[in-house]
Amino acid sequence: MKQVPLILLLLAMPSPVLADTITRHAGAATLTVRFDGKGELALSDLVRVTLEVVGGPELLVDAPLMLPDNAPWLLVERSGVTRTPHGDGVKWRLEYSFAPREPGELQFVYPAFRWREGKTEWQSATFDPIPIRVVTQIAKVDRTAARDITSIESIPDPGESAIDWRWLAALTGTVIALCAAWLVWRYARHRKERSLAHAALYEWRRLTALDLPRKGRSERFITLLTLLMRRYFERQFGIPARRQTTPEFLRDLSNHASLTDEERSFSVAFLQACEAVKFANVPMSEDECERWGDAARAFLERRASV
Repeated sequence: MKQVPLILLLLAMPSPVLADTITRHAGAATLTVRFDGKGELALSDLVRVTLEVVGGPELLVDAPLMLPDNAPWLLVERSGVTRTPHGDGVKWRLEYSFAPREPGELQFVYPAFRWREGKTEWQSATFDPIPIRVVTQIAKVDRTAARDITSIESIPDPGESAIDWRWLAALTGTVIALCAAWLVWRYARHRKERSLAHAALYEWRRLTALDLPRKGRSERFITLLTLLMRRYFERQFGIPARRQTTPEFLRDLSNHASLTDEERSFSVAFLQACEAVKFANVPMSEDECERWGDAARAFLERRASV
């Protein structure tokens, strides 16, 4: 038999399908959308979206955490915010994974977002929609091809020495149900912890949008920021933070193993500085207000990504 050269076999093999990548730009921001397939997406596949913003060391980005409820895409996973060195500045990055809700000719529309450098004005931007074709392998069901059941199959009568499989099945089902319930409880608890941090970040954005320090109301800003953080700690760790003194609160907080040493140090320094403003009438400059506000935001972003 004549042998076929290996190079011809390699050339005859079908080439793998690479992932499609679509990029949109808006000023200093870049949106990258990746999905498997050539021009189309299977209903069971995911769309991976990355938002990157390049700026200076004081770059702040206010990006949406999810799509609107009426969007044809369901949020499956979201990463935490990362800030990496980029030249003389930083690169801000946030990643999502979305699943299509239905097949068809869909549009991926990323909501409007904004960013700013330090104390400059906010800059808003949007991206053009990205068309994605979603297909499914489920064809129309042929009801004429369905085969009816002609008779009831008889079950043999087990002898006295046969194993009673009913008890074994019941025991196995109970174990499986308990394991499933534990997994659901653990998943729900993890989602609740992350959602509490996301809710606190939403309140933080609303507070910073008031721009109170620039209006000469730094004491009001610090008071509201302290209330926001104490409310988060109370819901997250079950501590009556808003009804405790600062020493009592810090004592209870130190008993939670989920907090890192860095997070405990931030909590101590933050609350002591806020107490000095509220009760000791120690003035706080606009720069200090912004520094503590950014530190609180970074703390909440880390907790949201756990």
